[in-house]
Amino acid sequence: MSFDDYLAAAEQNHQRLIVELKATPHDSKGLLARFNQRYGARLIKDGDMVHSLDYTYVAKLHRLSPKLTVLYCMAYNFTNPAREADGVTAEYSTLNHRFIDAAHQRHQLVMAWTVNNAGAMKQALFDHADGVITDRVSTLNKVIKEVRTNDTLESRLVNYFNPLPNLE
Repeated sequence: MSFDDYLAAAEQNHQRLIVELKATPHDSKGLLARFNQRYGARLIKDGDMVHSLDYTYVAKLHRLSPKLTVLYCMAYNFTNPAREADGVTAEYSTLNHRFIDAAHQRHQLVMAWTVNNAGAMKQALFDHADGVITDRVSTLNKVIKEVRTNDTLESRLVNYFNPLPNLE
């Protein structure tokens, strides 16, 4: 299946995507311009996002297509959010409310990844992450429903002070 086929299937099912661009030493110079020309308008129209671990890719694509949501994929959150991005996809185990608040002050999105544990999903939601990337969508849907109905100070404090269930 090609990316064109995958994108068409996602559009048919109204499934929003986060497309990952992986940089290699063999990439041609015009790769990002060609990607943007071929897919940029469709991704914008569908409300999709693009992210990459390569900050150069993020900055260049952000400049090429300011209306496309481009996120910097951070393996660990030991620094401030990236400046030339619409936000970050951040590995959840080092994600915390201070980092999320800093990103939100810059009007940036924060997506937590890959969160497959219900406790960690709850923590990401309590910390106000803008989204959760998971392999367990049904678990996430249950957690979202639970958080919406039981979003109390007490439940937030229990989740905050008892981090062990949040780890896989």
